[in-house]
Amino acid sequence: MCSDCHDPRKYISKENLWIKANLTFEGLKQCRYQPTERVYIGSIPPALDRANKNGKSNIQRISVHKNENPKNVDINWFDFELPLNSGLVAIIGNKASGKLTLPDIIGHLCKCNTMENASFLNETRFRKPPKNFAEDYIATIQWGDSHVESISLSESNYNTTIEDAQYLPQKYIEEVCNDIGNEFQREIDRVIFSYVDRTERGTATNLEELVFNKSKAISLSMQKLNIEINDINDTLIKLEEKKTSQYRIHISDSLKKLKDTYFIAVVTHFDTPLRRYLAERGNIIIIDINKNLKETLQISAKVLREGKNLVIFPEGARTRDGELQEFKKTFAILSKELNIPVVPFGIRGAYESMPYGSSFPKSSPIDIKFFDEIEPEELTIDEIVQEARKEINDWLKED
Repeated sequence: MCSDCHDPRKYISKENLWIKANLTFEGLKQCRYQPTERVYIGSIPPALDRANKNGKSNIQRISVHKNENPKNVDINWFDFELPLNSGLVAIIGNKASGKLTLPDIIGHLCKCNTMENASFLNETRFRKPPKNFAEDYIATIQWGDSHVESISLSESNYNTTIEDAQYLPQKYIEEVCNDIGNEFQREIDRVIFSYVDRTERGTATNLEELVFNKSKAISLSMQKLNIEINDINDTLIKLEEKKTSQYRIHISDSLKKLKDTYFIAVVTHFDTPLRRYLAERGNIIIIDINKNLKETLQISAKVLREGKNLVIFPEGARTRDGELQEFKKTFAILSKELNIPVVPFGIRGAYESMPYGSSFPKSSPIDIKFFDEIEPEELTIDEIVQEARKEINDWLKED
């Protein structure tokens, strides 16, 4: 921070001054035009703090290099390492300067399911046989948590694993937004309807309504049959998918992510050697309110700082009457102190399936719903608790 002190030996720093700009005088001048976006006074800017705590969701750098045995030896397309800022929001460049190429490579590295609409990494351009330049290059992505993955630009098994990001290629957006054909069809329908005798129109005001009214009974019967057929087809498709190697890979990836999820449970539920054995090997953090509550909170904070998930049941015990109980503040304290969002989720039907005191569950539908994140920055601990409980309670009260 600047001050009136004219002797640097006597200067005492009171606050950190953060400037988001190039390390040049021109970069400093830019702060005059965008002071709110480029200047921050405090220990660490909130955006940078979030990026540091969510390293698994922020890309640190990408690179593309030729592999050891390229097929097209004399042609060089890529050889770069590109660090990325967590605040990147746009890619600007002249025509044919690679604006679409870079997002395609990032989408490829993030295993995005929409890559079939990629403008550059497709079978008619960079992957076009017989040269297929994509086979010559290896792309690498490094995340904020230092995790590194490498993949050939020619690989295209995008549906075999979980997406690390969502990507909307330009071609995909153009196809979704192109409504010219529908407008043309509406004009044709208007002309046809204008030639229908008024006595035949009934209450219809356009051709679509007229067709609907004339075929309503048949349509209802067809809809019922279609629903039944679709349900059967969906069941068959799901069963067929489970026989594929891609499904096994998907399950394997899901299990890996599950290993990063921890649960908090009360010690009274683990009163036998077998249960304690399962807890020690099942990512379960046991709470003993009378002994190690502080230690449990420290372990929970460590798990969250490492970018892992922590599941907390805030009521602290099973409901006796099926009503939602008051929430303990543990989850809100961790969220506020570590500046980590809370994702509330509700379970409906568990009490009906296995009421308090019963030994075995009975057959009953159970619904689970995840709600929007609750950001702790502008809220108090009590407000975080109240907002999470209200979301879940309102959903439980729905018919």
